[in-house]
Amino acid sequence: MRILVPVDGSDQSRHVIHYLGALQRLRAGESPEIELVNVQYEPTPGLARVFGESAVKAAYEEEGQKVFEALRNTVEAAELTVKTKVAFGDTGPALAKEAERFGADLIVMGSRGLNPVKGFFLGSFTNAVLSQVKTPVLLVRKHTNVEKPALRIGVCIDGSVYGEAAVEHILKNHGVAGNDVRYELIHVTEPFYIITDSSPDITDEIGSTSYAKAYEELAEKRFHEAVDPIAAKFKAAGLAVDCVHLTGSVAEELVDYSKNLDLLVMGSHGRGNFTAAVLGSVAMHVAAETDLPILVIRR
Repeated sequence: MRILVPVDGSDQSRHVIHYLGALQRLRAGESPEIELVNVQYEPTPGLARVFGESAVKAAYEEEGQKVFEALRNTVEAAELTVKTKVAFGDTGPALAKEAERFGADLIVMGSRGLNPVKGFFLGSFTNAVLSQVKTPVLLVRKHTNVEKPALRIGVCIDGSVYGEAAVEHILKNHGVAGNDVRYELIHVTEPFYIITDSSPDITDEIGSTSYAKAYEELAEKRFHEAVDPIAAKFKAAGLAVDCVHLTGSVAEELVDYSKNLDLLVMGSHGRGNFTAAVLGSVAMHVAAETDLPILVIRR
C-alpha cells in the first residue's frame, strides 16, 4: 500500500505522523510505502525573470527540505520509514498530480478548516485537495486519539456507488488497520414522520398508522438489501462485521453512534441525505460534533 502524506511542519502534521505510527504498530505483514510531500509555490514570472526559474525553484526546494528536517524526530519516534518530495504549484492540483505519479492508494492529512460556521471543508486546504483527487482521503482530526487508531470502524452504507467504492477500498486494504478490527456497517433510515413532514403525534392522529407500518417494513427490507451482501463479503474475507440499522436524522444518528467508534468511512456523495457528503450537511455535522477520523472515499 502506498500512502501520501501532505505536510507543512505544523503540529497537525506531527499529529498525522504519530497516527500513522500507531497504525503501523497494529498491522501485521509488509509495511506501507509512505511519502511525505510538501507543496511550495510555483515561481512567479517576475521572480523567474529576475533570478532565473531554476534558482527560485532551488530556493523553494530548500524551504521544503527544511519542513522535512523539522519533522525528522517525529518520524523517527513514530518508527516510520518515509520518502520525501517537494512539489510545486497550487495545493490541490499539485497533490493530485503527485498522488497519481506516486500511485497513492491513500492520502492521510489533517483537517484544518473544519468548523460548523464555515461548513465542512469549505474554503480550506482540505477542500483544495478533495476537489482535485480521486484517491481516498483519511482526515485525522486535531484531537484524534493516536494511541487508539482504529479498532472499531463504522462504514456508512446507503446503496450508492460511493458506498460500494468504500467497501472495495476496505476489502483491498484492510490490513493497514491491523488484525483486531471490527467493522460496523451503518445504514440510517429517516422515520416516517420526517418523510411525511409531520410530527409523530400528528401521524398517529390522522390515521396513518398503517402507512407508517408499511414504511417501516419497507425500510427494514431496504436495510437488509443494502448491508447483507456487503456483510457476506466481509465475512468471506475473514473480517469481523456487524450490521447496524439506525432510525432518525442521518447526521444526528451518525454523530451519536460514532461516539463509540474509532474511525468513520463515508462516500463523498451518496443517496438522500448523503448527497454531497464532502461538502454537505451530513459530513459537516459529523465533523463539527466529533473528533473522529473520517475516511472519505472519492470516485
